[in-house]
Formats: sequence, structure tokens, C-alpha cells
Amino acid sequence: MSLRFLGIWPNTPDDGSPTIWLDDETGDLIIQSWKADDETVRQAQQVGSVPGHSTAVPPHETVIRLPANMLQFIRWQEGHRYDPADRDSWWRSWLDVVTETTARGVVMRRLRVVSEPLSDYVRYEYDGTFTNVAAGEDVRWLPRSRARGLLLPALDGWVMDEETVILHHFSGDGQWTGPRMEVHHDPELAARYASAYEAAWERAVPHTEYRPG
Repeated sequence: MSLRFLGIWPNTPDDGSPTIWLDDETGDLIIQSWKADDETVRQAQQVGSVPGHSTAVPPHETVIRLPANMLQFIRWQEGHRYDPADRDSWWRSWLDVVTETTARGVVMRRLRVVSEPLSDYVRYEYDGTFTNVAAGEDVRWLPRSRARGLLLPALDGWVMDEETVILHHFSGDGQWTGPRMEVHHDPELAARYASAYEAAWERAVPHTEYRPG
């Protein structure tokens, strides 16, 4: 058996993470990932598969959960890139939201603060960002080398309508953690976040001009 490493889930801790290898002889995928919890296994058994097939998990098998974009990331590592001329191949539900929202005159801006050189996963995000721009987002990139003197929020989030702040909580391996998402309807808090974002936005580079270091 000859295994070839295909990819690992980004921002992962050193002691465990979703990883995929390819058996070059058989074409099989060898997958290490998170064990599904009891509730997920129960639902999988409840849904079942083909009629008449047992839903019991035999001792030599297990049910795992693979991150949604893991396979897309691996395809990217293997050289696949979205074709700008084939919109149907890369369009997704979030882009529908962006298109519908910006069509109403709402401005949607996304600021990405990054370390250079970019990690593989952030470069993967960079290569796909033209889809966000095509849908109507205004995206800028801020290398940390340009962020000297800025006081940036510790949490990712959104500021909406000058009065609502949505904060995201992630673990060290990039998964939702703790309260997952906090929604604060607080104009004063929104103003503080907006001020920090505006200062960073002025230094950031538009996506069409940014070339990863």
C-alpha cells in the first residue's frame, strides 16, 4: 500500500485533526476525522440508507463527521480552481444572500486580517474570494505588517445598521465553541467596533489589488 497525503483541516491543534490520504494503488480514501456523537449516530440510523439494510454500526466500522469544505480544500490542493466563466460551478446559497441584499442598496464589506506568507487554507480562501466580489461584497485584505498601531477586536464578527454587533466564537481548530454566536443590539458597542473596523479598512488592500506575500 502506498499512501499519499492529500490534506489536513487548517488551524488544527497538534494532537488531532481531520486528515485525508489517498491509496495510490486502489484509489481509496483513508480518512481521519471527528467521531460522530451519539445523537448524530442515532439520527443516521433513523434516516437509514437503502431499504432493508441494517442501520447498526458493526464493530469494525465507525461513523465520522468530516468538515463541509474539507473536500473542496483538498481539491484546491490538487490544483482545482473555480472557473470564473462557469458561475453554476461555484455559486452557493451565501452568494444568493449577498446578491439579494446588495440589490436593495445595502453595502456589505468583508475585511480579512492575515499573516504573510498566507497559510494554505487562507490562500484557498483568497483564490475563491472573487466569487464573493462577483456577488456584491466589497472585500479587502489587511496584512498584519500594515496593522501597526491599530487596536483590532479579538473576535470575528459583523456590524449591522450601526446598532447590531454579531460576534463569532471559534476554537483553536476553527470550529464553533462556547456561545458560538453572540448578537448584541447595542448602538454604543456597534460604534466602537465600527470605529476599529473603519481604521483597519482604510489601511487594507482591495481584493482586486491584493497579491499575497
